[in-house]
Amino acid sequence: MFKSYLRIQPVSVQLLVFLSFWCALMLLGLFIQPLYIKAVTGIGADQMDHFLEQDIYRYPNLIFVSNTLFQVFSFLVPALIYAYLADPSPRSYLGLVNPVRKIRIAGMLVLALGLLCFTGALAEWMAQLDLGKASQELDRQREGFINAYLSSGSVWSVLRNVALIALVPAICEELFFRGVIFKFAQSIFRRWWLSIGVSSILFTLFHASISEFLPIFIAGVVLGWVYYITGSLWMSILLHLLFNGIQALIGIYATPGMEKSLEGAGPTVIAFVIGAVLIAGCVFVLYRKRTPLPAGWNVAPGSNKGSWLPEKDA
Repeated sequence: MFKSYLRIQPVSVQLLVFLSFWCALMLLGLFIQPLYIKAVTGIGADQMDHFLEQDIYRYPNLIFVSNTLFQVFSFLVPALIYAYLADPSPRSYLGLVNPVRKIRIAGMLVLALGLLCFTGALAEWMAQLDLGKASQELDRQREGFINAYLSSGSVWSVLRNVALIALVPAICEELFFRGVIFKFAQSIFRRWWLSIGVSSILFTLFHASISEFLPIFIAGVVLGWVYYITGSLWMSILLHLLFNGIQALIGIYATPGMEKSLEGAGPTVIAFVIGAVLIAGCVFVLYRKRTPLPAGWNVAPGSNKGSWLPEKDA
């Protein structure tokens, strides 16, 4: 369709085009969200601030749709549009290639469980620190949204909640942060570990949590590494889906007795050690079965000749 694609342009031009799409679509999403809220609740513009601070938690369906709109306009659509304009094979450009080995799917489940234990213990320790009023306010808002998501009810409600907590962010955020941002970072910094770190920091900042900055950052690093070492974005999407999905199911079905039994320093240390062992084991297996991204994998002109293909195993 195009005489030329954006990938032939300098990295700076490509980045400017991508950021332009992203800013425009995010602003569109931010414009649509309050319109949707006003249409559903009938509140006026002068009541919007109070509603968002206090009353929105009583409208779980509103939160679901509003968050989905944000995810789609801020992450999914910019990534898809840019990939379509950048490369004749958008799916390959975004890394949506066959993961090849079925053992990796089982590995993602074990890795998700390890991450839950490891980051959960870190979050528990971070929660004991006094990080200021700004952190407390962000945590209050985050807890309100999570409680609204985890109000279970019928089986349909549970499935909907898990889908919106797990599936939507897994697809939207991975396409954006690992499929595009990671690729740009690799073009600029030329070091895979630094590119993973940069994309993970941006991933963490968008989650707007001071107390959980470190756990979210570690999760982002693992997600980026999984994409890098398997050569397939499907694997990081699956890991993201399992991590969020299992977390949501635990939040819905955990009883007060179960939560109390996990309190205290002992269970937290045990969870941390178990998580570290599971993560280390999965990292070892995945590294031995690696199909990493090609050395020239980035958005620089001439670095992606033809369709994207992973390197053969080392």
